[in-house]
Amino acid sequence: MTQNVLEVIGVTKAFGGLKALDDINLSVKRGTVHSIVGPNGSGKTTLFNVITGFSQPTAGKVIFKAIDLKGKKPSSITAMGMARTFQNVLLFRQMTALENVMVARHTKLRAKPYNAVIRPKWVMEEEELNRARCTELLELCGLGARAKELARNLPYGEQKRLEIARALATEPELLLLDEPAAGTPAGEIDGLLELIQKIKALGITVLLIEHKMDMVMAVSDTVSVLSFGHKIAEGTPAEVSSNPEVIEAYLGRKWLDAET
Repeated sequence: MTQNVLEVIGVTKAFGGLKALDDINLSVKRGTVHSIVGPNGSGKTTLFNVITGFSQPTAGKVIFKAIDLKGKKPSSITAMGMARTFQNVLLFRQMTALENVMVARHTKLRAKPYNAVIRPKWVMEEEELNRARCTELLELCGLGARAKELARNLPYGEQKRLEIARALATEPELLLLDEPAAGTPAGEIDGLLELIQKIKALGITVLLIEHKMDMVMAVSDTVSVLSFGHKIAEGTPAEVSSNPEVIEAYLGRKWLDAET
């Protein structure tokens, strides 16, 4: 087993004459929280889309668990052990919170569509085990009391956590979180930070995009900084936060003054 669960090697993504990503190299170590930060338009979500197969790179390659992902569909990549959330919440709004999570575990079940009509004992037992596991994931994400609530009726911050629970239901080795704190009330940020730490404690590697720098600095093992499609810095939170180029491009003088 290699030390790095993910390798991004020389990835470029061009849209016409515009390079959203330009020769990006990234190594994500197993069992860590690796954050990607940068101003709006720096290429962060484009990088996530390339890694997860929603977009193919113009050049370069993505290696997950020593396997080249070139040409693989998002569903295949998910089956390999990678899951993600989205910047804009994508839930089954007419389903309950529990149903949203249960649907995500369908690839882990033996039952086939015809078993909805023909329901032998083993199918019902498997369904109950699935329900129990998904209930545990809701509890992990602080949504145990919301299991029967329709997804559309949940506050936005809870919808973001439900999306995390649904991603966890696929049993990933690598979880990509795209701005999980966006829209989350300030009073709930500590809970989200604790959730990410719990996910890491389960042995799941986390690749995180986030604008809330206090949260990034508290939870990350490694931080990579993008600016206009280029990686301009990488290191520990302390190293990155004191990097003059990062301060100039993203953090700003107010961050430096606050830290000193």
